[in-house]
Amino acid sequence: MSQTDLAQVILGSCTCRELQSERAVAHGEATQEGATDPTPTSDRRTLDVTQLTPPLPMIRILEALRDLGPEQTLVVRHNRRPTHLYPKLDALGCHYQTVEDSPGNVEVWITARTAKAS
Repeated sequence: MSQTDLAQVILGSCTCRELQSERAVAHGEATQEGATDPTPTSDRRTLDVTQLTPPLPMIRILEALRDLGPEQTLVVRHNRRPTHLYPKLDALGCHYQTVEDSPGNVEVWITARTAKAS
């Protein structure tokens, strides 16, 4: 993949919308074991990038976010915290939470858009 292709993936491929009410908690990172997500299993997609070398994890994650529907959550399994991904998620308005059960076992829960309160 060329640098131009990578830039297109990073800069314009996600349809995540800006979160207004939850922007303050978008940077929250859970480190406790057993953290749960209220997203029903049917609205959850899983992506395992543990065996990929950089920059492939970020590329795969951003590609998966492009196809993420409203109120769906992408659960990314990674072997470390994807610190370079967090600013991209902020720019895209995605809500995310990182759960690190043990060293080398990291999950990042990314939601494109939360349900609106009625």
